[in-house]
Amino acid sequence: MLVRSGLRRISGTQTLNVLRTVVILLALPALACEMTPERRRMLERIKGCPVYEEEVAFPSRVTPEQMDQVDENRSDQFNQMYARIRKDFEDSGVQLEEISNGFKGLGIALQKVKDTCTQTQTRELLVTIDGDVSFAHGSAALTERAAELVSKVGAAMHDYPDTLARIGGHTDSTGSRAYNIGLSYRRADGVKNSLIERQKIEPERFIEIKGFADTQKIVETYGPEPKNRRVEIRIVMNDDPDGAEGEECEQEVVEPETTGDPNNTPGSDQTQPGENQPGNEQQPTDAGPNDPQALRYQSECYEDIL
Repeated sequence: MLVRSGLRRISGTQTLNVLRTVVILLALPALACEMTPERRRMLERIKGCPVYEEEVAFPSRVTPEQMDQVDENRSDQFNQMYARIRKDFEDSGVQLEEISNGFKGLGIALQKVKDTCTQTQTRELLVTIDGDVSFAHGSAALTERAAELVSKVGAAMHDYPDTLARIGGHTDSTGSRAYNIGLSYRRADGVKNSLIERQKIEPERFIEIKGFADTQKIVETYGPEPKNRRVEIRIVMNDDPDGAEGEECEQEVVEPETTGDPNNTPGSDQTQPGENQPGNEQQPTDAGPNDPQALRYQSECYEDIL
């Protein structure tokens, strides 16, 4: 991942467009008078000069070590927040059961979502609200007991103001898709409203409220399935709003092995008579950004105009 390796990429198109702008600005004094046919042709030639896109890498001010420290600090905050919510649940008498990277109680579960690359640091917290226990049948309003438990999550969000939330409603496959989309959205919105009313969480901290219906099942079935009927709250940090879903892992680049004379490999293209000979240069068509002939033609285009 380029950010983690200390590099950022921009498009060479930006640099070349600046060059075109400079050429035009230099030409403006000569073109300030009456637009003669010759000056009009000059402008047309400027606009006709080719632009080749190229990715340019340059050092970022943020080093990989600093990025690692940011990730570690974010993970520590999530772990502290998780411990805070768990203690609040235990203090309220909720019977908790251990699950993978978290716990669950009656109608609600909390899990630490690890980063997908190293599985060592917490990237977000996932709160899962049981749709059967926490909502009346066909209703988008949380039961009072469920609202109390969700409020404990909101209290932690209140104490960690750098956190944001994405809320998604989910259903099983029974009923029509249109009805399920509406119901799943209303339930997600109901959870958001409960957090706003009970814990005064600012509305702008809810960066996504969405009804998914049955498009993201936990159990693949077209029948009634309680595990699919749920509302999920993904708690993320404001400097990492995509959480675990937006993570890109670094990939090791393996250079291909070469044997023998690279200039004499079977099947290599050989220069044919009459090709690329002096005096036989042609305007590049599909040349890449690093093709010397393409870059030379591009440079000569502007030089000829000036």
